[in-house]
Amino acid sequence: MKKSRILLFSILTIAALVSVSCGDDDTTETLPYLTGSPKFEFPAFSKPDIVLDITASGVTDDDGNEAAYFWYPSYATSEKDTIKTYTLRMPNDFTTFSITCTAFKEGYYSTSTTKTVTIVSED
Repeated sequence: MKKSRILLFSILTIAALVSVSCGDDDTTETLPYLTGSPKFEFPAFSKPDIVLDITASGVTDDDGNEAAYFWYPSYATSEKDTIKTYTLRMPNDFTTFSITCTAFKEGYYSTSTTKTVTIVSED
């Protein structure tokens, strides 16, 4: 008799946990996606200490309004500049680094594009 009560209690406990964990989660919000992905011209190779102005485009919301953009070069610690045209000075050392452009708009999922450049000798 004692085993059957333990078994019954175990089954009821598992059933209660399963029904709670399988319920709808009303706090999850599904956002729409922006249309397109960030586009910008960026060289695969560059000489050191060159200054580039890079401009993002190509991402809109459902109504055709352009998204905002932020830039994040891989050599920066935590700097993210929110601007459509970003001025970038290439490093002086011979290295490879990337820059990420993220398009965002309130109420939408963001989308990103990353490009890589290798700094080469001036020779």
